[in-house]
Amino acid sequence: MTNLQSSTADLTEQMAAARRQIDAALDRYTDFSADCPSRLREAIRYSLLAPGKRLRPMLVLFAAEACGSNSGAAIPAACAIEMVHTYSLIHDDLPAMDDDDLRRGRPTCHKAFGEAVAILAGDALLALEFSTGDVATLENIHRRKTGAMFVASLKLAGYVAGADAARQGALERFGRKIGLAFQIADDLLDVQGDESALGKRVGKDSKHGKMTFPSLLGIEESQLRAQRLIDEACMALKPLGEKRAGLEALARYVLERKH
Repeated sequence: MTNLQSSTADLTEQMAAARRQIDAALDRYTDFSADCPSRLREAIRYSLLAPGKRLRPMLVLFAAEACGSNSGAAIPAACAIEMVHTYSLIHDDLPAMDDDDLRRGRPTCHKAFGEAVAILAGDALLALEFSTGDVATLENIHRRKTGAMFVASLKLAGYVAGADAARQGALERFGRKIGLAFQIADDLLDVQGDESALGKRVGKDSKHGKMTFPSLLGIEESQLRAQRLIDEACMALKPLGEKRAGLEALARYVLERKH
């Protein structure tokens, strides 16, 4: 056997092993609880676990190994990529888009399950992609979303008031802390909140497989983390002196609110 033939055989074996590893992980990630409607669960797994090349997640695994890591550590990222890819395929195939009726050698998701379920399956995969990450990933997401709006509100007030650098820094640190605490509290309300007080449905996050702090940390640890963040936020306000009382009260309200 020539070197080229040998290397091709080696690559074929490596790809087959990687594909098995990826498929097994995708199967685990979509082993949903009874909270997930059976028809939606079936549609998600139908599309995600369909026979495919898995080239994109393989790139993740091979690149991780090339950088000195191991494929096991890169599996969550590899699965996240495949989930996003499958989401894009489901939505691209929809009648309003490319209107395709065949994908990976079998009927497209909307042909097999109907358009409404296909849309939900694609959306669920996009949300599920985040759940392959960890707490640090979730915190980064919310710093750029909820936290950024809190920080912008406080920095704007600082500019209007002509606050010096020390006070502007204090406001920014305060905003980052309460922004994350607010999101944790929001996640907890979705689990424990009263629907009539909230004015919206509860339990939506778990139903859609969304990554939340309670799903990663549990309720008790999420409560403790939110409390620590509020305490740290209030400590950050010290440069504002006695006039910080109103902001401290708002920070405490973040944890005490019922809606």
